[in-house]
Amino acid sequence: MRQLSIYILCFWVLLPMRLVSQNYFQKEAGMIDALRKRKNVAFKKKTRILNTRLEFETDFDIIYPGTDKTCSYILRYFFHTDIHLNKDLNELISMDGTSFVISKDARYPKISNHAIMLTGEVIKLIGNMYFGYHELDVFLETFPKAKT
Repeated sequence: MRQLSIYILCFWVLLPMRLVSQNYFQKEAGMIDALRKRKNVAFKKKTRILNTRLEFETDFDIIYPGTDKTCSYILRYFFHTDIHLNKDLNELISMDGTSFVISKDARYPKISNHAIMLTGEVIKLIGNMYFGYHELDVFLETFPKAKT
């Protein structure tokens, strides 16, 4: 009986720890954090969120045309964007919470160079935002030959 009580106690103590660690690693595997946060905005959220149908972090490791940087780096550094992988649709959520569904052409992950198309769409969307136009200007000053 004493041994059974010890097993039950261990189960109740260790199970929540295991579930927390599994959820932590699952979240990290499906999310790539922005490299910078906007400091000069009044919004609670200081980054944007790109939900994408692409499944793997390596899908964004392709060099964006006209630059020497990956799509991941450009989105996360210049455009303050977290990337959430393996979602139902491609959408950009702005810092104020507004959701923008990415155009039809950029929805299908089987298309060659999908990350480039998706990155281009996100750059255009952000460039048309009140706080995003400055980010686009900085990006284009850094990479004047970048595809936009």
